Amino acid sequence: MRTLSGACYELDLDQSTMTRTKEVTGEPRFEGDAISLVEVIDCRVDKPLRLVVQLALPGTVRVKWTATPVVSIDEIAET
Repeated sequence: MRTLSGACYELDLDQSTMTRTKEVTGEPRFEGDAISLVEVIDCRVDKPLRLVVQLALPGTVRVKWTATPVVSIDEIAET
C-alpha cells in the first residue's frame, strides 16, 4: 500500500512482517529490514495506517505504528 507521504508498506500476513520503502525522486528507497507485524489495527483508503509491530530493540515489547493516510492498496501476487 502507499500512504499520503509517499511511503510504501508491504504487509506479509503469512509471515507476519511489515517492510517500508520511501519513494525519493521517483525511485523507491529501502528503509530497513522487515519488522515483525503483530496486529493490523486499521488499513483503509483515506484513513491513517495503524499497526502494532515488534521492533528488534532491547527492552521493546510492542510499538503502535501510525502512518499518514493510505491512498492506495494493491495485492502483490505470490511468486
